[in-house]
Amino acid sequence: MRKFIRDLSGLTGIKFAIGRVLMDIEKMEWTVSNDRRWIPQDGRHWSDYAKTFIKNSGGAIATNAAIFGALWASGHPKLYALWILAYLTPFPLFLRVRSMAEHAGMPTSNSALTNTRTTKAGYLARALVAPIHVNYHKEHHLMAAVPYFKLPKMHQMLRERGHVEEPPTYWQVLHELSNQAD
Repeated sequence: MRKFIRDLSGLTGIKFAIGRVLMDIEKMEWTVSNDRRWIPQDGRHWSDYAKTFIKNSGGAIATNAAIFGALWASGHPKLYALWILAYLTPFPLFLRVRSMAEHAGMPTSNSALTNTRTTKAGYLARALVAPIHVNYHKEHHLMAAVPYFKLPKMHQMLRERGHVEEPPTYWQVLHELSNQAD
């Protein structure tokens, strides 16, 4: 619960944004296993950081400038603040819920059949935490080359062959994990 509150307060989002900038200026590496490694900076000048930041963040900067420009042109530039607020508050919470559903409470193993979980996603879950079939996480780990729109079919095939069971919902996973924590 403490981490959920931290997510909704914006603290996780701010921490992530700072980490993102440090990665984009190539001062730090941050791996998917949440390991951070500081990159040696010998001989780098402040202009090197600026150039590296623009190189690595140029797409995001251009996209955000286009969003802000469209809102400005429509007479509603202040709405851009909602975009930033959403990025810093509910977005980290949605990522946490999805990450928990994908891997939390699973046994440590080299097998995607046992260390990942597929989760059943209704309309609300698909809108908030599981767009483009990311809830078919086990299938994605088994065969990452399968396009997202084919993951439901792959899940059905695995079910028919008895390789996977009926997946739990996001609520069921969160309930199970909260009971394990007690």
